[in-house]
Amino acid sequence: MARRTPKNSVEAEVKTAQHKTPKPPEGYSLEGEEAQVWEQMISVREDWRNFDLILMVKIVKLEVKIRDWWVMLDKSGPMIRNPRGTLIENPILRSIDTLQRQQLAVITKMQLMTTADPRTLNKEVQSNNLETIQQGNVLRLLARPD
Repeated sequence: MARRTPKNSVEAEVKTAQHKTPKPPEGYSLEGEEAQVWEQMISVREDWRNFDLILMVKIVKLEVKIRDWWVMLDKSGPMIRNPRGTLIENPILRSIDTLQRQQLAVITKMQLMTTADPRTLNKEVQSNNLETIQQGNVLRLLARPD
């Protein structure tokens, strides 16, 4: 398994300095708060596929909508009065919940909350390295962050 370079090494500093933040894919534009959220969220990984970038645009747009709904909820409160005067749950809460579930579903599918790149996490296992298994060093086959 390849070792990660320490974050305080010269190599890591050079790599960070050379890293360019990917732009949204063609056909998608992000302005204002969306562009700011894009810059915050795109740094999760260093390499992106075009399809991943399209999904990231969706995540960013959902995040901005969630933030807008939270502002409205802060103004009106979690409970409101219906036409009869009875306190009920603010319907904005359901909208926020739905948007957060959509966002979390995309984030989970993209495996953005893992500490390692999921595409290379079990590379050694995928190569069917029988020598390692035969030598009894099964612990090396387990996926774990270094």
